[in-house]
Amino acid sequence: MRIDAGVNASQLAQAMSSVNQVKSNATNSNSDVQRSATNNVERLDFSNMSRAEMRTWINNEIKSGQMDLDDSSALMAMTMKIPVGGAGEVAVEGDNERFDFVQKAIDGMDAALSNHDQASYERLSMAVQTMQQAQGGIASLDLHV
Repeated sequence: MRIDAGVNASQLAQAMSSVNQVKSNATNSNSDVQRSATNNVERLDFSNMSRAEMRTWINNEIKSGQMDLDDSSALMAMTMKIPVGGAGEVAVEGDNERFDFVQKAIDGMDAALSNHDQASYERLSMAVQTMQQAQGGIASLDLHV
């Protein structure tokens, strides 16, 4: 079972309870069959994230209703990679370069201030706040029973 960032707290609690129950049953079982349950939790780290990971998180937030399209625009723009020659955006697939998206947003805020662009400054400020609130949260949870 895979639970993405859009899961609510009660669903996560139920999933973890199920895993713990299976682990308990496996430990207490007298059968010859070994049963096990493992889980893998991936945490959000905006200071070390690929463009694909960031896009996936943004899309999950939108799908779950936690973020609207307007709020996602500054975040999504930071995932774009356009070469200086302007040959079009570099695809995220296969691009494993990692970024500090919080620092990118802060750098963008500095640029917006120097250009007297209050609207961009506010969008980027909101993006920083969003990332800071979500930092360390669950990006995904894989449960194997």
